[in-house]
Amino acid sequence: MVNNKQQELDRTKQELDRTKQELDRTKQELDRTKQELSQTEIPSQQAELSQKERELSQKERELSQKERDLSEEISEEKTHEQSAMKSDISGQFETKQYEKDGQTYKEISGSLGTPGTVVEHRSKTAQSAISRGTGDDAGHLIANQFGAPGDERNLSAQNRTMNQFGGTYKQMEEKWAEKLSEGYKIDVAVKDVTRSNEDRPFMRSVNWTETDPNGKEREYSLAFANTSTPLSREKVEEREIKEKTIEEEQEQDNSIGR
Repeated sequence: MVNNKQQELDRTKQELDRTKQELDRTKQELDRTKQELSQTEIPSQQAELSQKERELSQKERELSQKERDLSEEISEEKTHEQSAMKSDISGQFETKQYEKDGQTYKEISGSLGTPGTVVEHRSKTAQSAISRGTGDDAGHLIANQFGAPGDERNLSAQNRTMNQFGGTYKQMEEKWAEKLSEGYKIDVAVKDVTRSNEDRPFMRSVNWTETDPNGKEREYSLAFANTSTPLSREKVEEREIKEKTIEEEQEQDNSIGR
């Protein structure tokens, strides 16, 4: 099966090379035709050369499109091969959400996969549902580079600066990736905590165990504040004003109805 795939890819590459060569010859012939057309004043020759120019231009467009299609086909095949070589470990992570003492907890735990060897999962729909209109990012509790799920079970509203521009949390993830490439095993549990009557976590705790190639274990624990940004605060204020306006309009409607 692998040999057949490779042979098919090789044939596509050969066809792409032939198409490029034919495209080059067509461009050269088209240039010569344009030059001849500019030099002749005989109407019959002008008509013949103009027709040839149109045919060559059409051929050039068709070959250019074929070149793009073949290049895209090769790129997709390579991507497919790379994905087929990676493991999908997203189902190995445990997720749960619960309430306790008036606070909401979202947790995910599992063994991290080594970046580059596992399938990455990302759901733009789930991220948009969490971040739209908030001023926050929809950040992964466990980064998708480690093979964790990409849906809402592994997403929370996260400070945009913290999520996009690094800091201590990103440094921690980079250190994980480095140690995984060195043969470490890393088991992680991440927990986001949201206060009652709030719709974004105010903190994230991370506990993990690193097992080196010799079997020696070390445990670590860190807590991260998920502070609001000026933009997220502005979005909250806008939402509160909008909700208050709707309530006032409803009260006015009820008064008129009475």
